[in-house]
Amino acid sequence: MSRNIPIALIAIDADTQSRVAIDEQTVNEYAETLEHGVVLPPIDVHFDGIRYIVTDGFHRYFAHKRINRKTIRCEVTEGTADDARWVAAQANINNGLRRTNADKRKAVTMALTVRGTMSNKAIADHCQVSDMLVAEVRDELERAKSRDQVQELAPRTRRTGRDGKTYTSKSKAPAAPPPRQTKAKYNAQSPVAPTVKAGVATLHNDFVGRQIPAWLNPIWEGRDAVGEIIARLNDVRMGIEDAQNTDATDANPCLRRVATGVMALIQKAEHEIKASLPYALCPICQGADGGCKACGDGFMTREQYEIWQSTQK
Repeated sequence: MSRNIPIALIAIDADTQSRVAIDEQTVNEYAETLEHGVVLPPIDVHFDGIRYIVTDGFHRYFAHKRINRKTIRCEVTEGTADDARWVAAQANINNGLRRTNADKRKAVTMALTVRGTMSNKAIADHCQVSDMLVAEVRDELERAKSRDQVQELAPRTRRTGRDGKTYTSKSKAPAAPPPRQTKAKYNAQSPVAPTVKAGVATLHNDFVGRQIPAWLNPIWEGRDAVGEIIARLNDVRMGIEDAQNTDATDANPCLRRVATGVMALIQKAEHEIKASLPYALCPICQGADGGCKACGDGFMTREQYEIWQSTQK
């Protein structure tokens, strides 16, 4: 679905840029084109219930920013951050600035990071590169992982000084491994939408850029708790997907039953929860205490807002 999204709500920090670098000349050309009134194709984003994550169209995004556009046309797809990275690995295959070899390598790295259990051929087909390149990048990632593990476990060494005596090296103790994180972990510290400080209270903006009245903050901030539930459901879904990508489902009828039956229920639950989240301040009652018949509590879900928006055309 294509619609205008406020630039401030677009996320470009989710590791979905499949290019090694932004080409400034291309950004300038796109910006000049926009200033002459030409409408560029919409960028592609994934909405994970919290953010609009760019998967394709970074040059167009920066061109809009360069000429201070407040909104940008987006093709919106629902999905997790990992889903966005997987899709982004396919970006620029058939359009936009031609991919360099370094860009292709980065795309493969992104794909392996989120779908590492898939075969080299499947990754190669997805990224439109050779099986050989995928095998090479996979080997590099595995070697790098092994080196990191060895460095973490390496004991302190003993060295012989000029005086002939042996000393224990004063190298720093290995750093503690980072805490384990689940895939597409919801970050409660990430802002749901742009916020501004007003004294002690934090004032939020909804997903269409309007400021939320202070008395509705508890409802809006409740999205964080709901986000944790979505993240846990997503962890279960990703676990089942990982199992589906192995031979285990052929040998284990229980896994096969889960993969075919429960997956649909999990996806439906994720969809229903996301669909119930507050999306925008009710444009009818403007978030009045108690809401109105259209919203019920001062907020509209995204579906309610889009239905209302369609009636205004």
